[in-house]
Amino acid sequence: PPADTASALQTIRLEAMRAARIVGDLLTFSRPRALERRDTNLNQIVRETFSATPALSDHGAVWTLGLDPTLPAVSGDPELIRQVITNLLVNAAHAMAGGPRREALVRTAWNAEWVTFEVLDSGPGAPPDQLARVFEPFFTTKGPGQGTGLGLSISHGIIRAHGGDITGENRDGGGARFSFRLPRDPTRIPRISHA
Repeated sequence: PPADTASALQTIRLEAMRAARIVGDLLTFSRPRALERRDTNLNQIVRETFSATPALSDHGAVWTLGLDPTLPAVSGDPELIRQVITNLLVNAAHAMAGGPRREALVRTAWNAEWVTFEVLDSGPGAPPDQLARVFEPFFTTKGPGQGTGLGLSISHGIIRAHGGDITGENRDGGGARFSFRLPRDPTRIPRISHA
């Protein structure tokens, strides 16, 4: 097709994909599916997410992976956990876009009770009043057309359904730290309460 037609078709395709993501987020938020637990390797999910999402390194972002090679598998739903990890990484990339320093650290760790994941970015962080609300449905710090305000809310629900915790905080010296922890005991009771 002519260049202007190809450009219009590309715009239509991108907007249709964005609309599909929004509808998918709304459906996930309104009707969360049951967990399909199995042994899940967080390190593997992190690596696969970077392979499947090359946009994470757009605009010169530099990611350092501090993945604990001894990390044990955790009982969880790998597709839902992948959704949380992807959301946290994409949010960090978005927070760093346009900043003078675009560096992030992704870490995993574990102890007798928990397996943890965290991402530390060099973005501007968030005002305390906004940070206190980031897990609320439909709350977003992004500009119009850049987010639905459902990603962190859905992530919160997924992690709590696994019996874990998810947090976000500003870092001393700038940037933000978002992390979650999942219990090593798969029989741990899901946490139903809101943030």
